[in-house]
Amino acid sequence: MIRRQEMQSIVVQACDRGFLIIDEIYQGLVGDDPEYRTVLSLSSQPIVLQSFSKYFGMTGWRLGWIVIPEVLIDGVRRLAQNLFISPSTIAQRAAMAAFSVDAIAEHERRRKIFRDRATHMQRGVERLGLAVPATPDGAFYLYVDVSASGMSASDFSRRLLDEQLVATTPGLDFGVVNAERYLRIACTVDVDVMDLVLDRIALALKRG
Repeated sequence: MIRRQEMQSIVVQACDRGFLIIDEIYQGLVGDDPEYRTVLSLSSQPIVLQSFSKYFGMTGWRLGWIVIPEVLIDGVRRLAQNLFISPSTIAQRAAMAAFSVDAIAEHERRRKIFRDRATHMQRGVERLGLAVPATPDGAFYLYVDVSASGMSASDFSRRLLDEQLVATTPGLDFGVVNAERYLRIACTVDVDVMDLVLDRIALALKRG
């Protein structure tokens, strides 16, 4: 998570230079006391892409929305008209139900579960001697430094998959800066499954 003051500086400098800021789809999956919920609280200029797949748990429904500056409305409208007509009726009805009071309460319960799972997994990998350089404040992933394994992230990820049936994502999928040091681990399974995953990571580390 980018802190409010730093994001405000980014927004000001980007807008002054005519750049577009695009924010996307993990809004809502944040800690209990976020400094801000959306970049739109700082400026009306950013483009915000949102999906029902993350906070609302509607993965695969291919449904979302976009908030754009007024100057882009005509161009985006023309683009949209040539790409799609509308979401299916059942998807639209499900999306409306996702905003109900009972549904929001469930989404919030789920958000806290994801937060607790990430904390549990972070403590577990750190006990194994792997570093997590930044405790995540949002979403449900850990970015874990696996250089202590003596292997590149790609090789260690392949070992975990081939030998331990544990799927992770090497850092090369997310950029090039120290990418071969890091794995991304999704903390979306139950704690008992996480404990099994940690046992299997330990086995992969012991093999050297």
